[in-house]
Amino acid sequence: LYLTLSYEEAATYLGNSVVALNNENLYSMWIESLVFSSQFEAAELALKEFKSGNNPYGNATLQALISRMKSEQLLAQGDITGGTAELILYRNYLQEAINANPAVAIPYIRLAKSLLNEYRLTQNKSLLEESLEVVELGSKQIEDQVQFAVIRADVLQADGQLHRAVDRLEQFLGKHPEA
Repeated sequence: LYLTLSYEEAATYLGNSVVALNNENLYSMWIESLVFSSQFEAAELALKEFKSGNNPYGNATLQALISRMKSEQLLAQGDITGGTAELILYRNYLQEAINANPAVAIPYIRLAKSLLNEYRLTQNKSLLEESLEVVELGSKQIEDQVQFAVIRADVLQADGQLHRAVDRLEQFLGKHPEA
């Protein structure tokens, strides 16, 4: 059910499995199913129980998922204040995930992309500057991810650093010609 994107039904069965097996992977899938079926309160309660496990990166990414989905739903409903507050929480949890495991590319990519998307909407230069900081930090930690190379180029281009963006892409393609 989880793989077929039947999240509401999957959440029911996964909840029962988690109780019986106490498996970390099932717990994550259960929380994701709750989130994707807009059961945010249940997901947050499940995450509180799950946090007893010692996985700061996993906890931060699951909390980020909850905040991102809540933000999207609130913004779609026209609640700009609530949506923006959840968006800030989303970014804070992504930063928490980066701090917990700096070698994983996904939080860098999602954080830089989120900041860049909002910058494009608002033209708030501080968001672009923050996105630049994220890609610079990510450049020091990870280099071999295609998605990271693309978002870094997008951020540099948005900042008017077209030559630097092209140079970084050339360097990346030199190291990874199959990309």
